[in-house]
Amino acid sequence: LGEQREAERWLRGLDDAAAAPVWLALAQRALADQAAEAATEYLERARALCAPAADVLRLSEALAELQRVKWRSQEVELERCIREESVERVEVAARALLKHWPESPAARRALALVAQQRRKEQGERLCQEALQALAQGNVELAAQKCRLAREHGLVPAELEQGIQIARQEREQAQLQACVAELTCARACAEALGRYLQLPQQLRVDVRRAAGNPILDWLEALELPRASASTQAAIEAVLALQHAETLPDPAAVLAALLPHEKTLERLDHARRLLARTQATLRVRR
Repeated sequence: LGEQREAERWLRGLDDAAAAPVWLALAQRALADQAAEAATEYLERARALCAPAADVLRLSEALAELQRVKWRSQEVELERCIREESVERVEVAARALLKHWPESPAARRALALVAQQRRKEQGERLCQEALQALAQGNVELAAQKCRLAREHGLVPAELEQGIQIARQEREQAQLQACVAELTCARACAEALGRYLQLPQQLRVDVRRAAGNPILDWLEALELPRASASTQAAIEAVLALQHAETLPDPAAVLAALLPHEKTLERLDHARRLLARTQATLRVRR
C-alpha cells in the first residue's frame, strides 16, 4: 500500500524471523527512492533476522551500486587529492567519504596509501635519528634506530655499514686502551674489572696483545660475567702477582692465604703456595 512509515512502526521491536521479508521489502523500497542510509538500516535488520542470503546479497549489491553512483564525485575528488595534495588532506578526504560510504574502495585504498606513506616517513625519521646518534658516538642507539627503520620497511644498508664500522672502531679503541692498561707489570683492579666487561673475543685479543699472565689467571678462574665473585677473583690474582715479587716466604704466605679458596683453582698459585710452605718447613 505504500505505507512505509506505518510498516516500519509496526516492525520496530519485533525479533521474529517472519518480519525479515518486510524489512527486505522496506530496503527494496528505500533503494528505489535512492535513500541509501535507510536502505542500509533496513538491510541490516533483515540480515539480523536471518533473511534469505540470496535476497540479502542482491540488495547489498544494489546498495553498493547506489553508493558508488551517489558518491562517485567525491571519489574523483579523492583520487585528485592522492595525486596532488598532502597526506593529511588525503586522509581527511578519505575519512569524510567513508563516513557516508564505509565500503568505498577508493577511500580504503587512499587510507592504505596514507598509512604506507606515514610508515615510510617514520622510517626516514628513524634513519635521520640513527645518523645523528652515530655522529654523537652513540653506536647502540644508532643500531636501535636502524632496526626500527627496517621494521618500517626501509633497508638502510649504508647506515648499517656505518654502524658496523663504528662498532669495529670502538672495539679497537677499547682494545688499545685495555692493552695499554694491562701491559704494565702491575695492573690495577679497575683495569681488570674493565677487562672482564669486554666481549669474549675482544678479551682474547687483549690477552694476546698485553702478554700479562694475570689475564690468563683470571680466565682460568672461569668467572661468569658480572658475577658477585668477580671482585674477589681480581683481588686474588693481584695478590698472587704481588706475592711473586716478595723475597720473604713468610710474606708470600701472608699474601696468599687470605685468597687460598679462590686461588686453589689455579695450578700456578697451588705450586707457589706449596713451594713457599716447603721452604718455611725447612727453615723451621
